[in-house]
Amino acid sequence: MCARTDLVLAVAGQIEACYDTRIAGVRVFCSEAIDGFGRADESAVVAAADAPTSWQDELTTQGFLVGELRRVDVRSSGRRRRLVFSGLGGLEVDADRRVVVVDADVPSAARPEVMLGPGLLLLLAMDGVLALHASAIAHGGRTILFCGVSGSGKSSIARLAAACGAETLVDDIAPCRIAPTPQLLPRFPQLKWAQPLSGADRAIGIDQIVFVERGTAALGVQPLSAAETRLRLIRHSVAARLFPRALLRWHLDAVTAFTRGVPALRMSWPECAEAAIPGQVAAALARLSAW
Repeated sequence: MCARTDLVLAVAGQIEACYDTRIAGVRVFCSEAIDGFGRADESAVVAAADAPTSWQDELTTQGFLVGELRRVDVRSSGRRRRLVFSGLGGLEVDADRRVVVVDADVPSAARPEVMLGPGLLLLLAMDGVLALHASAIAHGGRTILFCGVSGSGKSSIARLAAACGAETLVDDIAPCRIAPTPQLLPRFPQLKWAQPLSGADRAIGIDQIVFVERGTAALGVQPLSAAETRLRLIRHSVAARLFPRALLRWHLDAVTAFTRGVPALRMSWPECAEAAIPGQVAAALARLSAW
């Protein structure tokens, strides 16, 4: 049986997790053969948890999952969380057992995203991992995170920076540990990649975070105050809307610590034809190297 320091992903009714991999610095077992997981040399027994005496309705929110923006109903019982996604099904996260159990009626094609998305992110947050909606590269001896809304260019930077001698580390979700200093944990499912779990299992110090914006007249880079950086980090956190109050307090403390430990910049650049984007990326990286 796996140690309690490991995490387990399973489908209801499946009592043994026979596949494993490393994600965000921890060993993760799974009851299904998801891409990137290999046959484990041992298995994790997924013991059935006692049914809660009662679930408390906690909040209703929404999130983008399996191609749609869905309503999410969240209930709690002690350190257990029950999430139900409209038109899809639900899952349960047990912080004490470090287990995510997905409803058996969730379609098999959707299970990997449900497990590796809200289920795993919530369990990792309970384990002290802050997840940001960001891409990240290693360039010029520095590790740089890029945050921004869809269409702002952060994914273009991650994809095209290799032509400028950079290494793409993550593209979409950037898990970070804060103590003793902010570090990126690049081995996390990047669902836009052909091999989602191709990132190395290591912790990398973060030298800079850049908030990317489109639609301005010219390329520009400006430093951000700590207060503005904190607000932007909260805006670009992943899964925080699913957190209970105690976890939200940890999350806000983690964001504050990240703000103190990593310099932040705002980078704006103009809309342009697709063919001009590689040149824009090169110019942006050259500008950032001066900071």
